[in-house]
Amino acid sequence: MCKGKFTFLHHGIVVGYSGCMKLVINGIAEELPLNDATVAGVLAAKRWSFPLIIVRLNGAPVRRDAWAHTAVSDGDVMEAAHLMSGG
Repeated sequence: MCKGKFTFLHHGIVVGYSGCMKLVINGIAEELPLNDATVAGVLAAKRWSFPLIIVRLNGAPVRRDAWAHTAVSDGDVMEAAHLMSGG
């Protein structure tokens, strides 16, 4: 079992999380070790670095320029698809 820890700022505002988080990714329940509880952190933990990835978090699309500051929470549902082109 993996345990994480929250980092708190003044007045109890959560500013960070490190440890394991339970997420549903592409329909599969997973427990990931995260040092960065953001969409970018999940993609890094999964080692997904494809140039054309689209992401939805809890049903809402997440723009690539928002990945680094879009937080994920325990129990969130994330869908990620790698777009491919060819001829």
